[in-house]
Amino acid sequence: MAKNKILLMEHIWLFLTGFTFIFFIYASFDKGFSQSYVFLIFSALSFLMYLWRKSLRKKDDKNS
Repeated sequence: MAKNKILLMEHIWLFLTGFTFIFFIYASFDKGFSQSYVFLIFSALSFLMYLWRKSLRKKDDKNS
């Protein structure tokens, strides 16, 4: 059960990465980079969270 929650969180972070990056592209064309760079930062942070959660899951699988 716990592995399903961890895997779900990974998928949520990956979805958030895609969603914020698409919104960044849309906002860049609509308002310019100077007003949309925050979405790029959120996209990068959520991708880093995805990679971190994935590495933690793999370490946990290896130790189990």
